Amino acid sequence: MSNPGGIIQFVDYRVINIEFTRPATYPIQDKEEYKYNIAHGKIERSDKSIQMNIIVRAFDADSESYEEAQTKVSVELAGIFKSTEDQKWDERWDSNAIAILYPYARSLISSITAQTGRNPIIVPTINTFSLLQMEAERQSKTN
Repeated sequence: MSNPGGIIQFVDYRVINIEFTRPATYPIQDKEEYKYNIAHGKIERSDKSIQMNIIVRAFDADSESYEEAQTKVSVELAGIFKSTEDQKWDERWDSNAIAILYPYARSLISSITAQTGRNPIIVPTINTFSLLQMEAERQSKTN
């Protein structure tokens, strides 16, 4: 029987970590540009639910990496999901879980950075299905 409400249920989420760094002597610029990245991981839980963790980061566009950036923000979330039909988690649902969590991370980053006296960092929307496809292609090339 098909469930009109969807095959997965978003149960809850928690903020795991928030980091914001900007040097006290940061330069004032008319337009600040940032690079963005997202990482994710999945944990199977004993109650047959899945915990999907995502980390969304934004950092100075002129930096090579998040670690070396002077201005940077990171938000890590953990979301709990389960199948509405008591099925084993299907990897095809990963992109849906990430798509559900991602707006919460975007909102937190905008809210945190809006309180700093500078323009907020607005993280762009993403196509999570394409993100996972590109990741799978990259992994198949390295194997």
